[in-house]
Amino acid sequence: MLEFTAPSVVLLEAAALIFILRICDVSLGTLRLIMIAKGHRRPAAILGFFEVTIWILAVSQVLTGITNIWAVLGYSSGYAAGTSIGMLIESRFDLGKVEIRVLSQDKSDQILDALKALDVRVIQISVASSGQQLPTLLTIVPKSHAVGVLAAIRNADPGAYVVIEDVQRVIVPKIAR
Repeated sequence: MLEFTAPSVVLLEAAALIFILRICDVSLGTLRLIMIAKGHRRPAAILGFFEVTIWILAVSQVLTGITNIWAVLGYSSGYAAGTSIGMLIESRFDLGKVEIRVLSQDKSDQILDALKALDVRVIQISVASSGQQLPTLLTIVPKSHAVGVLAAIRNADPGAYVVIEDVQRVIVPKIAR
């Protein structure tokens, strides 16, 4: 049964250590899953090694004092914080590629010129929307370039409809300009 006692310095230090260990291992686990989803096998395996090593350290601390509510709270709150921190770290890395699709009522030529000025390769296709044909621009760029590409699109046509999606793999190495 869990003990609801006033925390001593030792109990709070143990809970803080467990909290930090859980942040580390869950953040690594989140990154590992993202790496797997993006097809990066070797980095995923390396992250998995460190994730499990840290997890064992955290679990051993909790299990030695399983009746200590502070250790349990450190474990569970570290899990929650680690998930958020892992996603934050991933968003900073800008790993992989994204597909950007753009539909513009009347400024697709300006958008096309703006993207070509950035040396972005673009495919132009026509799609039917509400009975009319609309030019659609497609491009695949590194995720780290997406903000600049989006800014160029918005400068050319602030009203353009833009869809950005993660791309796991590009089979064709070169896209026609």
